[in-house]
Amino acid sequence: ITRADEATYQGRSLLTGATDRAKDEPELAEGPFLQAERAYAEALHNVPGHSGALTGLREAYVEHFRCTLRLRNWTSAREKLRLARDAGLPEETAADLEQRLAALEAAPGDKIRLRAKALLDDARLDTRRKVSAEQAAQELISMKDPETVTVLLPALEKGVLGVARVAGAIA
Repeated sequence: ITRADEATYQGRSLLTGATDRAKDEPELAEGPFLQAERAYAEALHNVPGHSGALTGLREAYVEHFRCTLRLRNWTSAREKLRLARDAGLPEETAADLEQRLAALEAAPGDKIRLRAKALLDDARLDTRRKVSAEQAAQELISMKDPETVTVLLPALEKGVLGVARVAGAIA
């Protein structure tokens, strides 16, 4: 058994532990994933092109990517996906994972845009409003997201009175 084989075996064991940890406590899985990646990298250093180590490294990057998605760490997820591609991840699989990342990244923005739009649509009503201008302003402020400005600005530029009241309450 070579040093590369030993490091690959160690990487497999560490990866199994990291994957198990990521299921229950993803926030505590970063270290174990990095250890598994290091073990596979050591195997590849000892024997460049070692198929078991390369496969393991690719799997480690993909599992680490999945863990970072659960943690909503988009920057780290992109990095792990790039590393998995460098380690030979098939382009079709990489494209699927990238699409999943993009969808998860956009989801909070979509919810914020929809809620901000609903608040502004309500603000356009002169009578029978569901939410007062002050309440709408507080909710928009509490979202702490630039998407609220994206939704609010066009209505302000058009001079919509109810929206101006909401904006005035924000300012």
